[in-house]
Amino acid sequence: MMAFAGKRGPGRPNSDVQKRMRLSLKEKAAIFEEFQKGQTTHAVLGAKHGVARTTITALVKDLSALSEDERAKLTKNEAKASSAPRFPHLDQAVFRALLDARANNLPVSGPMLQDLAMEFAEALGVADQFKASTGWLLNFRERHGLKHYRLSGDSAAVDRNVTKAAQDELQELIGQFDPNGMYAAGRRNW
Repeated sequence: MMAFAGKRGPGRPNSDVQKRMRLSLKEKAAIFEEFQKGQTTHAVLGAKHGVARTTITALVKDLSALSEDERAKLTKNEAKASSAPRFPHLDQAVFRALLDARANNLPVSGPMLQDLAMEFAEALGVADQFKASTGWLLNFRERHGLKHYRLSGDSAAVDRNVTKAAQDELQELIGQFDPNGMYAAGRRNW
């Protein structure tokens, strides 16, 4: 059997396996500037920022190939990801409606938010300029720090007044239809 004296790696004793880290452009620029000052090595920078030495080496190599203007543009473009919404009143109205629904423990899906956004856009008179696309939904969730999670147990208990009102509204809608005109759509008798 071969001994791995002093060798470290996945599956071996004393291995220092690091979690994958994603550095922002701002962090990469700061590391590059720190390296350019010439006061430290790739290994020291890697340890300081919690990434591998090879990551620092690749970063320095890639950023060295860019001009000063190109590096400045890279860090400025990062601000685009968290830019303000095009229609702030619409964004705020949808967010308030979402908070109200969550306060009543009502589940809210992405398509529901998109439909609600379109209703608010029509009310605000911007429906011709606004589209509640999947991209809008992703940006909305990112802007407000929303995560997808499933309501269950006591946390999912809906206020009985809210459900009673919805049941009454449903009964009223059902009452508008003729019972003879209803059929079981799940059965095929043809």
